[in-house]
Amino acid sequence: MSAVPRLGPGATVSGRAPAAASGHPTSRPPSPPFPPHLRRDGHGEDAGLLKRCTDVFVTVGQGSLTVYASGLEAPLLAATRAYYKRKSQDWLAALSTPDYLSRAERALVAEAQRVERYLHECTESPLLAVVEQELLTAHASALLDREGSGLTDMLKHDRGADLARL
Repeated sequence: MSAVPRLGPGATVSGRAPAAASGHPTSRPPSPPFPPHLRRDGHGEDAGLLKRCTDVFVTVGQGSLTVYASGLEAPLLAATRAYYKRKSQDWLAALSTPDYLSRAERALVAEAQRVERYLHECTESPLLAVVEQELLTAHASALLDREGSGLTDMLKHDRGADLARL
């Protein structure tokens, strides 16, 4: 059995740097091996296949999560941030504060389940932090001050379940 060659950053099995569509080498980080919007927008997913892809990143690191962190986790977190930044704008425009908070709560649960199904456990904390930042922290004032459904309205109408989401 031959040893697995060790490749440096940006190297490929052929020894050449990855090429962009124009044929020129690129320094852009690779995309994750699966689109981060899978299942978020109702598309199916093969959790077994995705878990095996994740395991490849962990295995290639030979005991270190450096390859996983840079090759999969970092692009996944960036794509997740962009996804929830867009979703938060859509939800702010269309939903009341209680409905927005309910959607945010479901998104956090779904992301935790996604980690459990096919990502490495070390991804859970940074992934949930990204979702919380984009859905809640970034819009806390707008959600709380919203006329007709913000904090004052929830207190006034004794909406305990909605207040608990805060």
